[in-house]
Amino acid sequence: MTFKTRLIDIGYGQKWPTDLLLLSLTSDRELGETEWWRRMAILQNAAAQTYDSSLLEALNQAKEKRWGSRFPQQDVTTPQNMPNSGSDEGLNYFAPTRILQAMLYEDWFDKVCADKKKYNPAWREDLIAELMNSEYRDEIARNWKEENQRLQIKGHIIGALMNAGVLNKKALAIAREYYGTDDNTAEVKTLAKYMGDSRRKYYADWIIEHVTQSPSIENG
Repeated sequence: MTFKTRLIDIGYGQKWPTDLLLLSLTSDRELGETEWWRRMAILQNAAAQTYDSSLLEALNQAKEKRWGSRFPQQDVTTPQNMPNSGSDEGLNYFAPTRILQAMLYEDWFDKVCADKKKYNPAWREDLIAELMNSEYRDEIARNWKEENQRLQIKGHIIGALMNAGVLNKKALAIAREYYGTDDNTAEVKTLAKYMGDSRRKYYADWIIEHVTQSPSIENG
């Protein structure tokens, strides 16, 4: 199968062919849960950035094979209703959904999570899926169209999770983990500021309420 992205940076100074990275999700029996989700996040981000429906379907199949269920269906999941990256017609729910889910699968989350078993990858996936089916979906999708708004959205969501007790460190410490640095760089301070601004967004209140009302979700 041919994907729109041929090589993917998996970190550690390595780039893997997309099909080989995908194959590792279904064929590497010794691949641990954390690394499995990290690779899934990298591939999901590539699919969302390139609007690659073939890769998205392959990732759905990989998740179903490993965990017994596919990703929740969103409005934009097929070539027929998936907008082109430059399209201004309608709202694209696919890209923010997949990229925000991928963000919560990354290593930084586990390093600052208050309870990794309770707030496991399946719970995180469900959180974003529910958010992007809520009354705030249009607001998020509309702002996501502006590239300079995307880090703010990420910061607001991370800040809401911090305020809800899902993350057990303060804003600067979380931002340092997110960027993988021990320094309070400009980008770290910017993300921490957006986290602090989260209470100004109604969807942050929605996230906090969701956390208090939703049970943990078992994988499998």
